[in-house]
Amino acid sequence: MKSFGRQVSFVLVLLFIAKANLQASDNSPSIIYPHLAADGVTSDDAALADAARRCGERGGKIVLPAGNILLTGEATITLTHCALIGVGAPGADRTGTLGTTILLTSETVAPFRLETGWLISGINFYWPDQKTGRTPYPPLFSDGGIHRGFLHGVINNIVLINAYDGMTTTPGGNSGDVKISNSTMWAYHYLFNLTNTGDSWALSNNRFTPGPLLTLCRFASDCEAAINEGNRVNALFHITAGKTVTLVVDNTETFSWRYGILIDEGGMLGASIFNVAWDGMGTLIDSSSGGVYAFQNSFSGSMSTCAIVVYGASETTGNSPCFNLGPDSGLVIHDFRSDGSRGDWIRAAGGNVIDVNNVDVSVVGGADDGQDYYLISLLKPTNQLTVRNSRLGAVRNSRHAHGIELGTNTMGYTVVQDCVFDGFESIISGTTNNRVVLTGNTSFNTLPGGTSVDLKGSGKMLYSANLWDVPPASLLPRESN
Repeated sequence: MKSFGRQVSFVLVLLFIAKANLQASDNSPSIIYPHLAADGVTSDDAALADAARRCGERGGKIVLPAGNILLTGEATITLTHCALIGVGAPGADRTGTLGTTILLTSETVAPFRLETGWLISGINFYWPDQKTGRTPYPPLFSDGGIHRGFLHGVINNIVLINAYDGMTTTPGGNSGDVKISNSTMWAYHYLFNLTNTGDSWALSNNRFTPGPLLTLCRFASDCEAAINEGNRVNALFHITAGKTVTLVVDNTETFSWRYGILIDEGGMLGASIFNVAWDGMGTLIDSSSGGVYAFQNSFSGSMSTCAIVVYGASETTGNSPCFNLGPDSGLVIHDFRSDGSRGDWIRAAGGNVIDVNNVDVSVVGGADDGQDYYLISLLKPTNQLTVRNSRLGAVRNSRHAHGIELGTNTMGYTVVQDCVFDGFESIISGTTNNRVVLTGNTSFNTLPGGTSVDLKGSGKMLYSANLWDVPPASLLPRESN
C-alpha cells in the first residue's frame, strides 16, 4: 500500500509540473491574447494593431478568440515575425457564432500588411457589405512596398468570402517563400495579384471557389447575379508588370473564374508548376495582352469544358480559347484530361513553343455558332509545335471544328506523333518552309468531304505509319529516315 501511495504521489507531482509548465507557456510574453470585443459591432482595429506591434517587437503569436472581430479601417494590422491564430470554423456557417471570423468593412484602408516571418491560421475573413461585387475594397493582404514584400510567410486553414482582391504584391516588393495550404478562397476581382515573387510561392490542398458565399446567401438571385458579374472579369492568378512570378500549385481545386492565369503586358510567369483540377473556367491561361507564359512552366491535371459559369441561367456559349497565348509564350502541357472548349482549345499569337503530351481533349468547337474553331491555331509565324500520345476530339457533325492550323509557319518545326483525331472537319493544315514529322497518327469520323492533311510550302516532311479515314489533300515533299 505504501508503494502504491508513493506511485500516486509521483503521478500527482508530474501532473502539477505539467500544469505549471502549461500555465507558464500560456503566460509567456511571446503569446498575446488581445483584449477584443469580438461582438461584430465594436471596432477591434486599434486593439489588434497594438497586439501585432507588440508581437512583432518580441516575436511570437497572437491568439484570437471565437466570435466576430470587426475591422472598420481605424488601423492597418502589420504582421512581421508574428503569427495570427484563430480557432477556425466552417466558412459557410450562417450563424456567425462559430470559430474566429474577421468582418471587414473599410473601403479605403488595407486591413493587413504582411512583411517578414508571419503565419495566419484558423480564421474566416468576410466582407458583409459586399453585395454587388463592384465595390473595390482594398486587398485583404498587402505587402510593405519596395523591398518589403511578402517574405517567409505561411497561410493555413483560412476562408475568404466576398473579397474583392485577396493578396496583392508591390512591384519591387521582392516577395518570396510563401506557402498557402488547406484553405478555401474566392474573390470578385483578383484572388492573387502578383509581381516579382522571387522564390516560388507554394500552394497545396486548396479550394479556390465561391462555394462558401453561395451557401451563406442560400443561392439568392442577387447573390448569384453578383457572382455572375464577377465571373466575367475575375482571375485566380493575375500577373502584373514587373519581374518574374514563380508558383508551385499542387493538389488544388478551382471553380468559377473568368481566367485561371491572366498575364498583363510586362508580366511573366516562369519556372512554375501547376497540377490542378480546373472547373468552370472561361480561359485557363491568357497572355494575349503581351505578357509571357514561359516555356519552362509545367501544366498538368484536369479541366471541365472552358466556358464562363452562369448561376441561375443557361451556360454562356462564348468563343474564348482555353489557352490564349500571346507572342513568345510557351506551353508545356502533359498528363492532362479536358472536356474541351466551346471555342478554340489553344490559340497562339506567334513565336510560340507548344508541347502537348499524353493529353485527352473530348470536344473542341462546342459553341457550334457558325464560327470556325480549332484544337490548335497558330495565328502568326515562327512556332515550334509538338503533339504526342494524345486523343483529340471535335463536336460531331460540325463543319466548323478543325484540328491543327499551322497558318504560315516560316521558321518553326511541327511534330505530330501517335495521336488519335476524332470527328474533325480537317485535321492538319497550313503552309510551312520547315520540317514536319507526322508518324503513327489515326483519325475517325472525319466529316465527308473533309481532309486529313493539307500542307503546302517548301518544307520537308517525315511521313509514316499514319492511318487516316480520309486521304490527305496535299503533302510536303518527303524525306526518308
